[in-house]
Amino acid sequence: MKVTIEADGGSRGNPGPAGYGAVVRSTTGEVLAERLGRLGVTTNNVAEYTGLIEGLRAATELGADEVEVRMDSKLVVEQMSGRWQIKHPGLVPLAAEAGDLARSFRSVRYSWIPRERNKHADHLANAAMDGASTPPPAPGSAAAADSAAASGSADASGSADASGSAAADAAPVAGPDSPGRAAARAVAAAASSSSSRGPSSAAGSSSADLSSSEGSSSGAGSAGAARSSGSSGTPAQTLVNTLDVDAGPAEPVARSWAPPSTGSPLRMLLVRHGETPYTAEKRYSGRSDIPLSDRGRDQAGRAAGRIRDLAPDLAAVVSSPLRRCLETAAAVRGLVGDVEIVTDQDLVECDFGEWDGLTFAEVRAAYPAELDRWLASPLVAPPGGESLQQVTIRVRRAVRRLQQQYAGQRIAVVSHVTPIKSMLRDALAAGDAFMYRLYLDPAGLSIVDSWPDGGVAVRTVNDTAHLS
Repeated sequence: MKVTIEADGGSRGNPGPAGYGAVVRSTTGEVLAERLGRLGVTTNNVAEYTGLIEGLRAATELGADEVEVRMDSKLVVEQMSGRWQIKHPGLVPLAAEAGDLARSFRSVRYSWIPRERNKHADHLANAAMDGASTPPPAPGSAAAADSAAASGSADASGSADASGSAAADAAPVAGPDSPGRAAARAVAAAASSSSSRGPSSAAGSSSADLSSSEGSSSGAGSAGAARSSGSSGTPAQTLVNTLDVDAGPAEPVARSWAPPSTGSPLRMLLVRHGETPYTAEKRYSGRSDIPLSDRGRDQAGRAAGRIRDLAPDLAAVVSSPLRRCLETAAAVRGLVGDVEIVTDQDLVECDFGEWDGLTFAEVRAAYPAELDRWLASPLVAPPGGESLQQVTIRVRRAVRRLQQQYAGQRIAVVSHVTPIKSMLRDALAAGDAFMYRLYLDPAGLSIVDSWPDGGVAVRTVNDTAHLS
């Protein structure tokens, strides 16, 4: 899933009472998460970095894999892009923390935007400095207008009332002419002067970490160095660095047809369970714990034979805890031999809530509006159920565990349509539309290899040759 993070921070005095704000949006502009917090007495730059960190954390919790960060702090954008040195020692650990979070995404793009285009995050930071603990209505929203009208904070001319609350609300946060912004510009100018002589490559940086043709600025405090160091075992990532939000991405990293060669891959043989009575009747079967049909047990046996031929040295069979998957997993163990069956709750099917056991036509008739919303967005859940995005979050968690526990080995993963689609979507770096367009047959087999250095290769999708 691709998201946009808008982040900001400021202090009243620099240093002074400070706060941060961050907003995470979908590709349609929908607000997915808001973060704000008061920081005590600190500087603008610390608050700005904190806003970035909290935005990245929120995006991680949402299960995002592609991120564009938009900030009106050119200093943070340039430092996180690796083009400017980080001279203040207090910012070094913050940049390193942001870099660690950024490595969890497949790609991160840092963009500078004018302050007037960052009003929502600025508004949250301002509210935090005023003592708010929950996000206020977004600026310009109907709720914000209603709130302002109800509070009587300003008269028709826009002047503050006797309480002075309008003046407090309107107090600028790290405005363009504030002392904090002036100090930031001075630091930025100094860094720009040094970088204009030509950036030098940071020790240990690689083209796999930075897609920009520019290298990181030298020095232990470089955000680029923080990202590239210790990258073994972390997901492969492309960082696209730009200062123009409307400009296209920088040149991509060099690519190769050859598979990664760093270590042996984990090979996951992804198997959808065999047919059930619900499958044959084309009913939603989420958490309903129904067994395989006679045809489904035959399909499971055929899939097991295919897995035995492809991976006779299978290390484990990892399964959803639902009966239809456990029966399929038992068929695999019965042919492969003495292999452990491990259940993983995160591999369970999507919870379809009130739709479980209904056909698509029945859902269309009884829940027309809800179905349209669900089909339009992976963030929408069926009534009483679970959204596709929630499934994605837990499936990614399961995949990370498998990559750590079975690195370099071969395992069978027995699961359901939605979790397997989610794994294939991520492996292929596809968008959310992939979830609605891929068809997976009962007992169909897909194969994904993943290497310790983050490389991924999809070898097979929905192979059903063993069923014919």
